[in-house]
Amino acid sequence: MIFGFSAAAQQKKMTAQFSVLPGLSTNGDSAAVYTNNLSFNLFGGVNGGVKGFELGAFVNIINQDVEGMQIAGIANVVQGKSRALQTAGIVNVNKRNFDGMQVAGIVNIADSNVIGMQAAGIFNVTNNIYGMQITGISSTAKNMYGMQVSGLGGIADTITGLQVSGIINTSKSVTGMQVAGLVNKTGTLKGVQLGFINISEKVKGGVPIGFISFSRYGYKAIDVSYNEIFPATLSLKTGVNAFYNIFTASSNFNEKEHLWSVGYGLGSRFNMTKHSFIEFEAIASQLSKNQFEEEWNILGRFNMNFAVELGGFAEIYAGPSLNVYATQVFNADTKTFGYDIAPANVFYSELFLDLDKPTYVQAWVGAQVGIRF
Repeated sequence: MIFGFSAAAQQKKMTAQFSVLPGLSTNGDSAAVYTNNLSFNLFGGVNGGVKGFELGAFVNIINQDVEGMQIAGIANVVQGKSRALQTAGIVNVNKRNFDGMQVAGIVNIADSNVIGMQAAGIFNVTNNIYGMQITGISSTAKNMYGMQVSGLGGIADTITGLQVSGIINTSKSVTGMQVAGLVNKTGTLKGVQLGFINISEKVKGGVPIGFISFSRYGYKAIDVSYNEIFPATLSLKTGVNAFYNIFTASSNFNEKEHLWSVGYGLGSRFNMTKHSFIEFEAIASQLSKNQFEEEWNILGRFNMNFAVELGGFAEIYAGPSLNVYATQVFNADTKTFGYDIAPANVFYSELFLDLDKPTYVQAWVGAQVGIRF
């Protein structure tokens, strides 16, 4: 404690007080044991409590409780409980439960619980919050029930509700939603992660959605497959069964005309039986011959696979695919677009001249077969 007085000593009440400095008050030497309805502090004041309104140009210090409104140019410090709107140019510090709204230019600190809202330009720190935490840079809470919004990072042991940050969110468990511009990290996810990178230990009744999602006890696989275009495609899959990311590379192994591709896709798989699955995947790949093709030359494959486990360590799968090939590559010698990769069963072909560049589109039905580990 900054100043210590017993609860019994604080029963004295005063309608109004004015302080120039701590110890120089209209309440005299007993200022720290009075609860005031109106309190005004020029440079700083130490009072027993506030039940009404307190205004300080620099610092307000309260030894017991605050009910009402407290405004300080620099800092509010409350040793007891607060049920108030509390605003400060730099910092608000509450040693016990805070119920209401806490607004600071730099940092809000609540050692116990916050019921309501914490808003700060840089940091919010509390034990448990029931409501909303909004911060320009970082928010920290042990347990969060409600919404945590941070420009840079949100940190909490447990989240029940929504955690949003511009860069990174970290927690031990999430029941609700984590949204980050770059990274979401949690131990147990019961809800949704939405970010560029999502990391979790395990997912229970939820789904991570992002460019890369990794769950320690989730879905991870390496595939080798064959289709009508490429004799070999290597794929890395990571995420959970409900939603996983796919990274692919393919080659025809032709030394003179080396057709190859790199691609990215998304997939979802569901159990048909205990040891068999049906999968739906969408993959877009950029095709190149020898050197990387700078023009738009994209093959989209929409796969439906039927997979069966082999002894718990591998799976075999096969299924049909819908292929859509869109290219802006033009061969001036042959006056043709794209590569000659489509089989004979093309059911759609069209040249679009109204785009930024002439674009040739073909579609056909294919298939793939593969093994995964």
